[in-house]
This record gives sequence, structure tokens and C-alpha cells, in this order.
Amino acid sequence: MKTKGASIAAAVLILLAGLLSGVLLAQLLPSDALTWSEPPSLSSCAEADSLPLLRRALDTLAAIRSRDYAALSSYVDPEQGVTFTPMSTVDPASNLTFAAGEIAGAASSDQTYIWGTTADAATPISLTIDGYFDAYVWDADYSAASQINVDTVLSSGNALENVQEAYPDCRFVEFYCPGSEAATDWRALKLVFRCTDGSWYLTGVIHSAWTA
Repeated sequence: MKTKGASIAAAVLILLAGLLSGVLLAQLLPSDALTWSEPPSLSSCAEADSLPLLRRALDTLAAIRSRDYAALSSYVDPEQGVTFTPMSTVDPASNLTFAAGEIAGAASSDQTYIWGTTADAATPISLTIDGYFDAYVWDADYSAASQINVDTVLSSGNALENVQEAYPDCRFVEFYCPGSEAATDWRALKLVFRCTDGSWYLTGVIHSAWTA
């Protein structure tokens, strides 16, 4: 317990350092820093206090990584649900929104949905929720993201990055994987949170990648 406590304390210090620089070097975090020994206090939604937001983002990422849909569902916005965007541009007309209960049962559901179209707009994305997570949520190991950005989009291709316009009353945490030196195989996962009753709840999951 002392070792884990020390790791968490170190993670908190790194998070605070990341806030000062605007960028968090996630590779410095130990693997167990993606969870917390005690449920964090999420009572602060003040913009000046990003630590509760980062804690909720790390817990959400840990649930996604382990495909713990029950845990993930507890983070979903109880009023608005969570909307999934496969290719950077948030589009309410085509992006799908799921309630917390639908996310909780994702592992056992074989129902397929049309999530939008591929990057070239030629092929519909027809997948189960679990299949969508494989292709458009956990398509990279975001727990090893080299940079974690708060309310900041680091890279973009030709697809419009409109997270701030689509979610004007929300905040987001971006987990960024730069890829190789080609600079065209980067990946980013944005977790968008809305403050409800003093706590941060997941309301958007945006997958971004290079588009020509």
C-alpha cells in the first residue's frame, strides 16, 4: 500500500506540473497511476482547478482500457449520455449517443449500429459497441500517450476539429500518440466532460487521426 500511495502521490505532482506547462508527459506516469486508491473528490468544476477533471479522465481511460463497461457507465453523463465521434468532426446528425445503461451492457450486445462513414466517406461504419471501441476508441494504447492536453487540440488533419464549438459548456482531455516521424500516423482520443451537480461526467468520446 505504501508503494501504491507513493506512485499516486508522484502522479499527482506530475499532473500539476503538466498543468503549468500545458502538456503532460504521460510516459512518466507509472501504470497504476491510471487508477486511484480512493475515489477522488470531484466536487470542484472550477475552470481554475483541473485536477478533478484529470482524475476523472484517467479513471475513464482505465475503464476503457480494461473494457470495464460497468465502470465506464458510471462516468457517463446521466442526463445527456455519451456521444461517439469516429473521425474528429463532431456531427450531431450522424454521431451516435448512448445512455449509461446501454454502455453498461455493451460487452454482451451483438447489435450493430451505423456510426458514420470512414475517412473517405465511402463506407458506412457498421459495428457493435464493442467493435467500435476496437476500431475507433482503443485503436492505440492511449494509456501510454506521450502527451495529455487539457482543453487543447495538439494536431489535426483536413478534418475539422470542432470539439470546443460542439461542446461549448464542457471541458476535454486529449490523450495524444504522435506515431512515427512521418507525422501522419498520429492518434488522439478526446474525452469530453460536462459538469453535472458538481461532478464531471463523460459526454463525448472523439477519435482523431490524420486525414488527407
